[in-house]
Amino acid sequence: IISPWNYPFLLAMGPLVSAVAAGDSAILKPSEYTPNTLSVLEKIISEIFEPCEAAVVSGGADTGQYLTSLPFDHIFFTGGTEIGKKVMKAAAENLTSVTLELGGKSPAIVDDSANIPNAARKIAWGKLINAGQTCIAPDYLLLSKNIEEQFLAAYKTAVEEIYGGAESFENNVDYCRLIHKNHFERIKSLIDDAVSKGAKTLFPINFNEEKNFFSPNLITNVTWEMKIMREEIFGPLLPMMTYSSFEEIKNIINKNRSPLSLYIFSKKKKFIDVVLKEIPAGSTAVNGTVVQFANGNLPFGGRNGSGMGKAHGYYGFKTFSNEKSSLKQTALSPLKLFYPPYTKTKERLIDFLIKYI
Repeated sequence: IISPWNYPFLLAMGPLVSAVAAGDSAILKPSEYTPNTLSVLEKIISEIFEPCEAAVVSGGADTGQYLTSLPFDHIFFTGGTEIGKKVMKAAAENLTSVTLELGGKSPAIVDDSANIPNAARKIAWGKLINAGQTCIAPDYLLLSKNIEEQFLAAYKTAVEEIYGGAESFENNVDYCRLIHKNHFERIKSLIDDAVSKGAKTLFPINFNEEKNFFSPNLITNVTWEMKIMREEIFGPLLPMMTYSSFEEIKNIINKNRSPLSLYIFSKKKKFIDVVLKEIPAGSTAVNGTVVQFANGNLPFGGRNGSGMGKAHGYYGFKTFSNEKSSLKQTALSPLKLFYPPYTKTKERLIDFLIKYI
């Protein structure tokens, strides 16, 4: 079980619960970027399990590469798409099955029937949890052209209600920082690239490099020439595009691979049904964001570039299990009818069985 840095306890222990429920032993390889959580995991696992049942292994990329080269029965990886490809390639050498919980560009679609203040509040909350460092966070916004001004005002209000005004983002204890300097620089490069190509921001661009702080923002006037629409953001920036037809929605989403999550804000059942039917995604939520992850009755996972395999609840149990069939024959088995020599009598019996049974 290889877990990432953004939710280092949940995304290690969640799969472990499923593995233990299925009767497996397991090795946990948490991220090296969260050493304090790693220490907690080591303490918990060593107190509860024998080393042959469950163990925590620390280390960086080299350790992960070594572990994935071993002939495990299964590898459960949560992380970025590029590393996921390497994990799958390594697993293929041993024909080891994999579950890949990856990411992708998850859209939030808002049509002109939606409750705009409610949609803005839920999108702001889902986007800015963990400063946007969430694989199922809304990655970009698809907004009906008819409600653009209303939504922008509502989003600004929602962010300020949750985290205060733009001048107080940095001092708000409920708003966290980016994980490390490299990630900070990557987020800054995304917004710098967008602005240099004509994008506009809803809030002033505010950051503190020493603290890895980057303030929330909604970005308008976005085009496909900008990196922010071609890469998973994994930060507090929300680019926005508008649409005037369902075909536009499909065309925009299809420019990237299948999203890990899809969010729909609408009161129109027909529109909701069409989106759910026509646009593939790993998971979906209607008039909400992120909460589908917390429902233990739902399978969670991606599709193609956003991952493969399912987790959580019963689906996690199945992921860490092997469905082994078993058939028991008796000495009086009628299968001997099918053994040669094929006499006329046997042929008539077989014809009878095919016709009536």
